[in-house]
Amino acid sequence: MEEIDMKVKTAFLILLVACLSSTLLFGGAQAEKKQEMKPVTLRLSTHHPADVSRSVGSRLIKEEIEKATNGLVKIDIYYSESLAKGREVLDAVKNKVVDIGDVNPAYYPGQLPIHAGLLVYTKCPPKFSEKKAVMEKIYAKYPQVLNEIEKYNQKLLWQYFPGALNLSSTKPVKSIKDFKGMKIRASSEVYLRMLKELGSIPVSIPFTDCYMALQTGTIDGVFTNIEAMTGQKFWEVAPYSFTSPKLGLWLPFTFTINKERWDSFPQTVKDQILAAIKRVDQRYEPLYDEGYEQEVKIFKEKGKDLVMASDEDVATWQNLAILAELKKELAAKAEKAGIPNGQQFLADLDKIMDEALKK
Repeated sequence: MEEIDMKVKTAFLILLVACLSSTLLFGGAQAEKKQEMKPVTLRLSTHHPADVSRSVGSRLIKEEIEKATNGLVKIDIYYSESLAKGREVLDAVKNKVVDIGDVNPAYYPGQLPIHAGLLVYTKCPPKFSEKKAVMEKIYAKYPQVLNEIEKYNQKLLWQYFPGALNLSSTKPVKSIKDFKGMKIRASSEVYLRMLKELGSIPVSIPFTDCYMALQTGTIDGVFTNIEAMTGQKFWEVAPYSFTSPKLGLWLPFTFTINKERWDSFPQTVKDQILAAIKRVDQRYEPLYDEGYEQEVKIFKEKGKDLVMASDEDVATWQNLAILAELKKELAAKAEKAGIPNGQQFLADLDKIMDEALKK
């Protein structure tokens, strides 16, 4: 009898082990199956033309993600607003019209008020890695700032930054005092108000219309980051240039990806994409750090009458009276975004910026 019981127990144990093994194998197969993903092609929209330096980031994102995922994730780039206008990209990503968008916060003062408001900081660290570190510190201390982007159904994928400011004009400019009376186009509300204090007539028109506006005399100049000028060949219609590497432009251009699209990826693919973005940083950094000198070189080769702003000119720009008012407005926008104390927010930003400048 005991022998029979032992045989029954042994058979039961064997059956139990077999069932457990089958369950584990089946469960593992199911988990693996869930991680399977069909090849996908993402649509990336940028307002930059294909042949300008600011489009390098788009191409690096494409190259590195396709390589990291072994072609499982492919990217088609739509240049020159061919899929979505520059001022429509944020909503285009939100609504899945595009999968990845090149977002310029200056175009969205209402939707991204804190990001767009960072333009009030007129002193910037020169290096790409330093600017990246500043944004990481801001997001870590104030996640409400990052939420400005994320609440529009998208995830931050990669950030890059414009170079120094430059005025391309149809009239000669020897100092910032010569801005007075000139019709100057700028893209942001912050800069339009700063130009007004200088006595300029600020003009807001789409960047893609600037070449014709310069040619017809609708405007006298365009004031924005220097690399944007070379891409549009403004030297053909605006032979004068006024610039300085000290005329910093603080604005985090941001590639975002639709959140639902991102969530649809298995974790392995997400990890591959994040690793790819780190390689984008590594490849882009030296290009950015040498970018200003390269743009100046192009201007000189094209025969532009290039004037470097004096330290006095730079100080005038960095200390305009309107900046105090603009900072107060930024503090109010921060509180509206859920940051408890707007003045403390500004104090923390000042500290983060100052620490970066001292390096």
